[in-house]
Amino acid sequence: MTNDEEINNIVNIIDSLEDTENLIDKHFEIVRKYVSHENAFIRSRCAYMLGEFGTEQARNLLYDLCHDTDSFVRTETYDSLVFFPDSLTESLLYNAVMNETDDLAGRYAVLSWCDVVYRLHEKYDNDMKFLLEILETGKCQLECCYGLYLFGDRQALNKLLDFLKSGDYTVRCSVLNFLSDIMKKEDKDIIMSAVEELLKTEETTAVKADAKKFMTLLAGIQ
Repeated sequence: MTNDEEINNIVNIIDSLEDTENLIDKHFEIVRKYVSHENAFIRSRCAYMLGEFGTEQARNLLYDLCHDTDSFVRTETYDSLVFFPDSLTESLLYNAVMNETDDLAGRYAVLSWCDVVYRLHEKYDNDMKFLLEILETGKCQLECCYGLYLFGDRQALNKLLDFLKSGDYTVRCSVLNFLSDIMKKEDKDIIMSAVEELLKTEETTAVKADAKKFMTLLAGIQ
């Protein structure tokens, strides 16, 4: 068996767990076995799957992966940590926001930090101040606007909607996906108007599909 074949086999083993209804210890041991593998893609798949377990053991392995040398492994790790909303996770994600050197990983760190903070805190004044400070650096603009709107800053909605005009279709898709998760009922009309404008000129298939799906969601909100 070649090295590539071995890697593919391991990835398939890990990915097959995603279809398992009840993840138990024997499944966790499969992920634990490969979480320190020399191949970064295998470690990234482990980071993704660990979020599905929801146990303290899984959380602790993710904490270790926050310091992985590969940026994509860290990206998947930050994304999975959203399933472990406690004060230590919040602290680790805060440190990642402050210190992460990779752009994509940093964006995921901001998103997960925002989601964890939203679950843990009752007031968000200091958290919004922190995001505004990040905005001033020019980094993670979309993600900071996501957090500000999530925390109750209504002005951030206009900034979010402005990203629908981005030349990067992945950004336009992200905005639609973000808003489908966090939009507030009272903002339905302004959001619907912006998405209708987007659909008038949008040519990218993926964006159009997300926009139409989102419009269906909006139509069902009373």
